[in-house]
Amino acid sequence: MSRPWLTIVIPVRDDKEGLQRTLTSTARQKDEDVQVLVVDSSRDHDAVVSMCSGIAQVIQVAPEGVFPAMNTGLDRAAGTFVQFLGAGDQLHDSVLARVRKVTDLNPEWMFGPVRIIGTDGRQTVTPSWDYAKEESHLFARGFFPQHQGTFARTELLRNFGGFSSSFRVAADYALFLRLSQHSTPVRLDFVVADFAMGGVSTKHWRESFHEFHRARQEIFRPAGLMAAREQWDYRSHFARVWAYRELVEPLRRRARR
Repeated sequence: MSRPWLTIVIPVRDDKEGLQRTLTSTARQKDEDVQVLVVDSSRDHDAVVSMCSGIAQVIQVAPEGVFPAMNTGLDRAAGTFVQFLGAGDQLHDSVLARVRKVTDLNPEWMFGPVRIIGTDGRQTVTPSWDYAKEESHLFARGFFPQHQGTFARTELLRNFGGFSSSFRVAADYALFLRLSQHSTPVRLDFVVADFAMGGVSTKHWRESFHEFHRARQEIFRPAGLMAAREQWDYRSHFARVWAYRELVEPLRRRARR
């Protein structure tokens, strides 16, 4: 068998319903040249193996966290490119065929928008943004690729060491920053996947902000005016998100009662 052009890595722990939605979306792609790896730390491992029969390969791991599971998938990936989905995330129909055509441009990595599904069912597509402009702000203003919409060369991510164990909730963001240092991505002009909120970075959003800041400090090492602007962008964006989560969202919840 020739090398697959893509490996999709899906870490899962005790979320059979979410995994089923993700597997169904991968099965609809009708692309036999894609490897699907499920990295499972569930208590009912046999049930996961049964669900994945004929759809995905299953790797059983200890429940050490999502990023160690992603690293296991990265180590075992056979595809030229790799994509990471969480249990519950769903690819849009026939999207991989569109992504595969873009690989003719020989990109190092590429990303497209995702549709975010809130815990209350509200949906929004990540807005269009200026990559070069946000890069000049060290991606500190809240605009950066979601990993569900990102495709990168497998060997490139391995060379970076995969997802750093020094980050609990922002290892994917830190790896993206390293990608941004390496090369400019190809931007996809179509929605790639639906992202179901409720993961670690969603639940621990305050911690994620602090880790995002630390990642920028460690990877970009800003100094002088750039360091001052990074601090301003970091604190301004934190204030906006705090106001939305602590003030706007509670008001909306009370209004719906």
